[in-house]
Amino acid sequence: MASQMDYEGVEKFLAALRRVPKKMVEQDRNWVRKGASGERKFLLQRSFYLVAAEEDDELPEGKDELSFQVYVLRNELMPTEAFSCGIRFTGEVPFEVNGDCMLARYNSRHNHKNKGDYEPKKIRNECHIHRATARAQQENIDLDHYAKPTDRYADWHKALICLLDDFNVSGVNVEGFTGQLIKP
Repeated sequence: MASQMDYEGVEKFLAALRRVPKKMVEQDRNWVRKGASGERKFLLQRSFYLVAAEEDDELPEGKDELSFQVYVLRNELMPTEAFSCGIRFTGEVPFEVNGDCMLARYNSRHNHKNKGDYEPKKIRNECHIHRATARAQQENIDLDHYAKPTDRYADWHKALICLLDDFNVSGVNVEGFTGQLIKP
């Protein structure tokens, strides 16, 4: 059971998760269809799995306990226009979390509205990056709710490269991250 942690403690933990060097240990061989009907039947996902490559003073003991999942989700019909690349921490979180411990999502162009007084209030049809924040944790909303627009990428391939760079990930052959579609 996760305990309460103050704002500063949550921020330090999230910053350490972003900063710690990570290496790939396994990846899905193929794209997997995410749904059977409606719009979701066109969504394809491929994931790979990471562990911390070294220890960090701000994180719990034992780097082997620090595991992560990176995914690429894209629309089969509009692969460059509808996508999301994300990273989630899959280890034990030392504070209460509403949902998954999503650290970030690098999304394609669509509208997004941030809650409260977070700026920008509205993102209109721009690529944007959601980041986990202590503020979201304190407000008991998804950790990665808040987003800011970006011009660093325009397709899922470049979004994945940005995510891997921002989160200190090594051992991923992005050029070879294609594979075949398999059905669930």
